[in-house]
Amino acid sequence: MSQHEKQQVNVSKSANKTLKTTQEMSAAIAAHPDVNTYMPLSAGIESTAALLYAVRDPRLKPFCVHWYEQRYGLFADAMAFYTQKQAEYFNLPYGNDMSMLSMLPHTKEVPIIVSGLSAFMSVVLGQPGGAKLKWFMMGANAEDDMRMRLQFREYRKIMALYSSDALDGTGVDLDKVIEDIPQILNPLDFLTKAEMYALIVRHEPKLLDTIWSCFMPKGVLKGKDGKIHETDMWKYWFLQEGVIGVEPDFLKMNNGKQPPVIHVDSTAPLYSDTTKKLITDKIWGIYYKPDIEGLGVQGGTSPYIVDKHFDQVNVDPYGVESPEYQTTEAFNDMWCSALAHCQKRFEGKSGLYRKGPSGGLGCMTPDSFPIFDRFLENVYMIADANHGYKMIGVGELVAKEILGTESDLLKPFRFNRYEKGELHPTSNSPFPWS
Repeated sequence: MSQHEKQQVNVSKSANKTLKTTQEMSAAIAAHPDVNTYMPLSAGIESTAALLYAVRDPRLKPFCVHWYEQRYGLFADAMAFYTQKQAEYFNLPYGNDMSMLSMLPHTKEVPIIVSGLSAFMSVVLGQPGGAKLKWFMMGANAEDDMRMRLQFREYRKIMALYSSDALDGTGVDLDKVIEDIPQILNPLDFLTKAEMYALIVRHEPKLLDTIWSCFMPKGVLKGKDGKIHETDMWKYWFLQEGVIGVEPDFLKMNNGKQPPVIHVDSTAPLYSDTTKKLITDKIWGIYYKPDIEGLGVQGGTSPYIVDKHFDQVNVDPYGVESPEYQTTEAFNDMWCSALAHCQKRFEGKSGLYRKGPSGGLGCMTPDSFPIFDRFLENVYMIADANHGYKMIGVGELVAKEILGTESDLLKPFRFNRYEKGELHPTSNSPFPWS
């Protein structure tokens, strides 16, 4: 039996549920008489570290609560999803608190900290016979601890005055405060966010799978069954590219102009231009164009998925500096043979392939299409899903959105398409972005 199993509050996972009123939340807490700690969770690094502390401190018996912030849409659903996973990881009681002010239509812009603390205060004061919670856990780090403490000050004063039946601080009953008012516990306020992350890695590394934050981005998708499903938000593909050293005008068209980018997908069997052996009888794809530096013809073949979790992929050093992600002789033969298959002028030219570092990594969204969206206040994200320079054209549209004019062209690329199950069509090409 592990340490946290000895200290936990045992509860069936089925007891974890959405709670839409303070009465429901109070009843859920009261159903566990051994609970003495209110444990807010966001699935971020700080609250996860605080949770880890709580299950290891023999004094604390947590009831886990997520303050649901409806304006965040899929973000809110994702945080609720992962906070419940965290509670279930330690077999702790949990409630997704939707009783807050911000759940009401006319108060939806109420800050979550205000709404959440108001709900907490209502729960504490609404407990039969007075407050039964001894501790309020905080998950603030060294950079934001003072701000967090100040946010709690007025709420604790209101609770203290209520318990003491007093109108101001001079009438506070100290015994009532000690007995009835939860004490603020922020035991890791001396650590930075990165140090908290390291603490989790060292003491409970499997808990990392339940974290949802900018440190550990994950995605959620709405399936045809109407349920939210977990998925990795990002996946890496290895992009295979190179240059064949033909003359600069090798691809010049009959009208004397350079051609556009040529992209070919084919199901025809592909044979080596040198050995005549079968390379593949499955679908394959290439693209090619005149090299911008006049070195010949540049292009590549379809990429392949990097078989690693995204946070295990070595992004740096990138491109030609990477010792791990470089094209191979197999790529050379495949691409040059495909060029010869597509245009007879490339036959017998495989020996002109310019050997050297080439290739790189591309990062894809779950449906391999970009994301353009306002995530939070003052935060707008452009995740181009490896479309690169082709995304320059959206700059003006994004700028207008930031200034308040919504773009109909960008609407299909909102983050909430994953929540709604409105994904873009799956590519039937060997290229995921086709």
